[in-house]
Amino acid sequence: MRWRWPIVTLALASAAMVVQLVPGAAAAVQYERAAAASGEVWRYFTGHLAHWSFEHFAWDVAVLVVLGVACEERVGRARTLAASGGAMVAIPFAIRIARPGLETYRGLSGIDSALFGLLLAMLVHDLLRNRKRRAAMFVLGCGCAFVAKLVFESATRQSMFVNSTSSGFVPVALAHAIGLITGCTVGALSPRDSALAPSTPAATIAAT
Repeated sequence: MRWRWPIVTLALASAAMVVQLVPGAAAAVQYERAAAASGEVWRYFTGHLAHWSFEHFAWDVAVLVVLGVACEERVGRARTLAASGGAMVAIPFAIRIARPGLETYRGLSGIDSALFGLLLAMLVHDLLRNRKRRAAMFVLGCGCAFVAKLVFESATRQSMFVNSTSSGFVPVALAHAIGLITGCTVGALSPRDSALAPSTPAATIAAT
């Protein structure tokens, strides 16, 4: 397969880096309920690019790059854009409706969750097509790990990877769940003409 530049991933990572490095940019673009309701509607979408600390930014962007590159290379740029764009829209509106007490929100983790969901959905598609037992166990393990992460965040109000106490934020498990659902939906509704694995001879497929 020819290497495809991960344009969607690079664009999101670069935008988040600019927001992180420019003084005052994070506060200007973060999701802020009152400001968004007063007409600053861009905050619904740009809040994903802002982060509470450099550690928060570094973790979110690192995961974005890994999952985004995998999605664009193996699943396709169109699906990657649909999953990340869908999550960018769905998450802030879900927060506004279901979390009326949440005044501010920052972070790419919801979009990261959408990319994870997209990969997971395409893995399930490959599993149904090829019926591999080891693949089934891997998919089940990935799904269980994500659910465990959501339960941990909801129960402890702490991030599993970032020191959210020192960074001054509480992880929003709802955002991660909506992201996962969005990614899985895009993967499930995508045309079935291509799967996670690239087109290869049958002998190569059998050996993987």
